[in-house]
Amino acid sequence: MDERSTQFPKPTTWYDRLVVWAVTWEDCEGVPLAIGSFRDEGGLRARVAGALHLLAVYAPADLARVRKLMRGIVVTRLYGANAQWRQSIRVCVLSTEYLQSAEAAAEGVAATIVHELTHARLDAIGFDYRKERQARIERICFRASNRFLQKLPESDHRKAALEEIEEFLAFDTGVWRALLGRDDRPWYFRALAYVLRRVT
Repeated sequence: MDERSTQFPKPTTWYDRLVVWAVTWEDCEGVPLAIGSFRDEGGLRARVAGALHLLAVYAPADLARVRKLMRGIVVTRLYGANAQWRQSIRVCVLSTEYLQSAEAAAEGVAATIVHELTHARLDAIGFDYRKERQARIERICFRASNRFLQKLPESDHRKAALEEIEEFLAFDTGVWRALLGRDDRPWYFRALAYVLRRVT
């Protein structure tokens, strides 16, 4: 991880420092992977490894882009999302809850990584994530996931992932605005709101 770190921006916020430096990185299909918990709950590493293996077999060019454009993949708690492209430190964050769910088969996780990779690719060419572009960018990312899934052999998991993507692609611009504009507060306020909803 050390030699790769020099090609990516230095973390500037305490949260970014925590994500990059306070975790143990390991190699997974040539991609640095960090699990942000004290133990590998529910085979999180295996889920990510299975997804990256699918990329290696069916989309090696995408896997090469993951290795080039991403500092790595971090698995940790996310509130309200399955995954997130953390542009400030070039990290793909996958939700612990998502990876532990029944829908997190290798096909779906791989499609999610491709989605976040597309955000990374758009960032790399200067296509920033401004409010007025969000719906368009998300459609581009879902189409990339769709193209990846089309390369995979038929399976129930592939079919379920494709159906979910088709639902998102069917949204009109108004729905996208409502979805994407739902909560712009910093992550720690969203986390606190989430915890308060759970205990009240």
